[in-house]
Amino acid sequence: NRGKTHTKTIKVKIDNQNPKQLLIPLKYKNQIISVTLPEGITSLPESAFKGCPKIQEIVLPDSLEVIGKDAFSDLHSLQKINLPKNLKSIGNYAFYSCHNLSKIDLPESLESIGDYAFYSCYNLKEAKLPSKLSYLGEGAFENCSRLEKFDCSENLEVIPPSLLRGCEKLKEITFSKNLIEIGRSAFERCRSLVSLTNLPNTLEKIEESAFHNCNRISVIELPESLKYLGSGAISALAYLKKLKPDVAVGFLEGGYALYLSSFGMRF
Repeated sequence: NRGKTHTKTIKVKIDNQNPKQLLIPLKYKNQIISVTLPEGITSLPESAFKGCPKIQEIVLPDSLEVIGKDAFSDLHSLQKINLPKNLKSIGNYAFYSCHNLSKIDLPESLESIGDYAFYSCYNLKEAKLPSKLSYLGEGAFENCSRLEKFDCSENLEVIPPSLLRGCEKLKEITFSKNLIEIGRSAFERCRSLVSLTNLPNTLEKIEESAFHNCNRISVIELPESLKYLGSGAISALAYLKKLKPDVAVGFLEGGYALYLSSFGMRF
């Protein structure tokens, strides 16, 4: 009847040969609005909920340790999900294109986030990586266009390629004190960053296009530990007014690491 909400409990199947893995019944994929998974499940298989366009909320059990590849990808209506306290791994593309997901609390147990895991989660505004995280995949938070604050894990040594590329509202980054390398295009087109003065003294390498077209940055302080600056790593910065050191010719690759459009000069 119009105006009434109907609730139906859908039983899920457990694979007898692998009783800790969940099998989602395909015939209900277009009907599910909310999901509560029972305790005892430790792993969500690949593409478990992919293709469930109406899901708005998912409650995961504390027993869950692994979220498989594409498990929640393209759930455009998903607004709320809890990540359990024992979760260890989030697979590649796990939350890919979950446009309406506005908050995600990554548990301290988490050790791995796969490639493009949160790609194009437009409504995410903040992300804090847990201290135990040892692997962070390429483009994990790429194109999260409303993300404003990002806090790296304190033990993270390498920021992967395209990690926050296209996060145009990003204003604040907290870098790991143990950071050694920033990957290719990691912060490209982060157009709300206004300064880059907190790079740690452990940093040795900034790959090509890492901060390309972060065009509102006005101040950059490169640490003395830096040994390599890739082609176009700091480029197309229309408002740059201050750079330390002034010119670091020793580690410029091919003479094109810096392109300061405000000065119309290349170094």
